[in-house]
Amino acid sequence: MSQRDDGLPGGRSETFGAADRVRRRGEYRQIQSRGTKVHSRRFLWMVHPSLVGSDAPRLGIVVTKKLGCAVRRNRIKRVLREVFRRNRTLFPDGVDVVAVAKNGLDVASLGYHDLLEEIRAARLNLQRAARRAQAAAASREEKAS
Repeated sequence: MSQRDDGLPGGRSETFGAADRVRRRGEYRQIQSRGTKVHSRRFLWMVHPSLVGSDAPRLGIVVTKKLGCAVRRNRIKRVLREVFRRNRTLFPDGVDVVAVAKNGLDVASLGYHDLLEEIRAARLNLQRAARRAQAAAASREEKAS
């Protein structure tokens, strides 16, 4: 089965498949422990060089039970996945990004356009964090060899 080409850069489609997600617990732990952190109003973003060697960004989402019932937590994840799916170019290439929802996040006010503007505002910081994370990973590899 071939992937649909919707005319996005690099022949990417607007799907959110397994290759677009951080899926394993070990990957989450590595990104959270070694990643570069960026704060925005509603989320803490952790940026780490791609663990699977992909040029496309991957997204992981963490929403704790402190933020409310499953309906609220799932809404946060659904809106964030939709913003990522439709606006992948806002995220740096070649990195894995884990978004951790901050306590006090008002789910009722969380809309697609609000979150899109928040990510656009954090875009430069995410790109800087990606460069720092890639430089740190390169220095770790250099020390190891």
